[in-house]
Amino acid sequence: QAYHASFLDFMREKNEYWSDPISAARNMAMGCFEIMAKGARSDVQGSGTSQGLRFNICSLPSSHHANKDVEDLAARIAENIPAALIYSSRFWMKHVSMSYMRKGIAGSDALYNVDMHSLLGMIGSFLHSPRSLYWVEAASLTMGLANARDMLVDFERVAKSTVSLFLMDDNA
Repeated sequence: QAYHASFLDFMREKNEYWSDPISAARNMAMGCFEIMAKGARSDVQGSGTSQGLRFNICSLPSSHHANKDVEDLAARIAENIPAALIYSSRFWMKHVSMSYMRKGIAGSDALYNVDMHSLLGMIGSFLHSPRSLYWVEAASLTMGLANARDMLVDFERVAKSTVSLFLMDDNA
């Protein structure tokens, strides 16, 4: 635990620093998708190349070798996959799952639905593009395919729950 227990109490109190945790999670999820698509603003400025997910992100000479057989893999990862992209690739699902949990906590259900539709649109664009395959590659390099598989299983659960919420709203 990287913080004192009183920090959580402070963050939960509605004061000038308070932020709705559901909206914050949704914003973090959308930020993760932006970084995976384009790279972090600080990574891209002046570089001329995208630091988001891309084909053969570590410029490996062959895809026929297991990661454990690539001698300089750690150096290639450090050179080619920025920290913001590693974070986004690892934690987008955590932020997605936290952002759908309690409908309307921050205010109106209409705002929730607009925000969720935006987030679901980003997820749909991600999953129906080559970036989803590039994510699998980055995941295999940085966190292992078993973790990536678990994230997709969690995503399926969240997607089914979210679709159910929208269907109930439309029928109400």
